[in-house]
Amino acid sequence: MALPATEDFSSASDPLSDLTEWTELPVLADSGKAEAGTYQDEVNTNDKGAYWNADTFADGQYCQIDTAGVVTTSGTRLGLIVRASTSTNVATLMRYKGNGDCEAYVWDSGGTRNALSGNPFTPSDTVVSGDPLRIEIDDATDTLTLKIDYGAGFVTENTWDASSGNAAGQTGLYIVNPNGSVLEGDNWEGGDLGGAPATNPKGPFTHPLFGPFRGPIS
Repeated sequence: MALPATEDFSSASDPLSDLTEWTELPVLADSGKAEAGTYQDEVNTNDKGAYWNADTFADGQYCQIDTAGVVTTSGTRLGLIVRASTSTNVATLMRYKGNGDCEAYVWDSGGTRNALSGNPFTPSDTVVSGDPLRIEIDDATDTLTLKIDYGAGFVTENTWDASSGNAAGQTGLYIVNPNGSVLEGDNWEGGDLGGAPATNPKGPFTHPLFGPFRGPIS
């Protein structure tokens, strides 16, 4: 396949890793699921996630996902993964919490999630349904950058030193839903930094319960 990689979750799959392009991260209990056109999770406290296996990514890479559902209630964490190893547990994660905070971690080879300095971080504006989240990792500095699009283009919100993670790997996504709050994801994309963005095949996303959401779709 060709980069950027894209996933609109239109093919129902529980778990997500039953789709040929996705592989469950060995450090996690499951990979989440694609249902009703979004990335979702069952209600439990187990971290879930997967990496995209159908392409090879440069060391400098990005991935992004549109928020969907109710994003203002503490509970579900929706995350993005870069430099995930295909053979060990090591991966770099940024997750958005429904209460507005963001956190970044590196999983080590033993499966321990190690917080990066600066957690938790509160974005400068309120994330609403449809706002895309994006992370980038620089191939020269190993800096992990969080960007959020509140409707007028991506804004750089925070950076973390992620040099304790892998120097290379795959992009992916993450979710956990401990209390049943409805935070979901849609229109995932992953690629090399400097590459052209994908064209969204679905157009603006309309959630079956919560209606259309704002924000440009990349």
